[in-house]
Order: sequence, then C-alpha cells, then structure tokens
Amino acid sequence: SPQAITLQVAFAGHNRAPDLGHRPPVLEGLLAAFNLIKAAHPGSVRLLTGLASGADELAAEAWRQAGLGPIHAVFPFLHDPEAPPIGPGGVAESATWLDGEAAEAEGRNPHLKQTRLIVETADLLVVVWTGERARGAGGTADAVRCALELGLPLLWIRPSDPGALLLIRPENLPSDFDFNEFQEALKGGHQTHVE
Repeated sequence: SPQAITLQVAFAGHNRAPDLGHRPPVLEGLLAAFNLIKAAHPGSVRLLTGLASGADELAAEAWRQAGLGPIHAVFPFLHDPEAPPIGPGGVAESATWLDGEAAEAEGRNPHLKQTRLIVETADLLVVVWTGERARGAGGTADAVRCALELGLPLLWIRPSDPGALLLIRPENLPSDFDFNEFQEALKGGHQTHVE
C-alpha cells in the first residue's frame, strides 16, 4: 500500500498583544483553520512553529484541540532558557535549535533564519497577520513574503476578523509579484487575489 504523505503546516503569527488582539476569537479562528485542514487532509499532518509567546502559543493550543498530529518547534538559539518543554508531555514532540549566535556573527538575523526554515519546509502557511509591514526581521510579514515567494498557499486569519478565513493562492498573484505592492493593495482594499 502507498505510504501516507505527511502534510507540513507552517504557522506564523503576531506576538505583540496590540497586533494579536483579543485572544479567544483568534483561538476560535485557528481552530476553524485547523479543522478545515483536518477535513481536507485525512493523512498525517505536522505543525511547524517557533512556539513564541502570543499567536504561536494559541496555534499550539488549537492544534491540540483539533486533534491533529505532532508539533515540531524551531528555535533561533541553541541555548534558550525560555524554550518550552519538548518531548513526551511537552508542548512539542520534537524541535530544531538553530545556532543564532553564529548567524549573528555572520551578520545574519537568527529570527529571519528561523522563519525561513519553518516556511521553506512547509506545504502550507497558516498565519495570524494584520496585513501590516514587518517591524523586525523574521516576523509575521516576513513569513508571508517568504511563503508567497516560494509559491505556498496561505490560510490567513486577520486578528480584526478572525472568524473569516482567507485563502491566498500564489497562482492567483501576478507573474511580476512584488511583496510591497501586494501589501499596498491589501491596505487599499484590493483583495482580488484573496479568496
């Protein structure tokens, strides 16, 4: 019999309270997104996340409530005293720790490296995002940009309206896609590429 294919679902979302908004409705939006994924892909599914405070914590909680597969965390530094427990009984079953200090020594941002690793290994990105520009390297907007540049579909949950799940399909974007123009179009209410 053919082996089941594991769907890799990346998650990115805001960690600042003003961006995230009221947590219970966002949790409900995440649960709806994950239940949709569960219904569409009955096989093995794994969540990839940075497990930061804020939306990442809500995503892990909603993932568990939806009864989906394992969670794999990606941390930007080898030694992170604030990292949640990993393994049996932990927040995630497995994890990857990146050498953020070495990245910084090379002039690279460890959080952007973390975001790229999470998104580049995924088949789909679920994102809790305001639609605003990045405020720091490796944040939610960078995850969206990276996913669209790689041709990954996005399931978008806006904190201002978490009950409305939006799908951004990269094949609907123009061939000369530019992320800054994309964000300007979103800001101007032009969402012809969003379903």
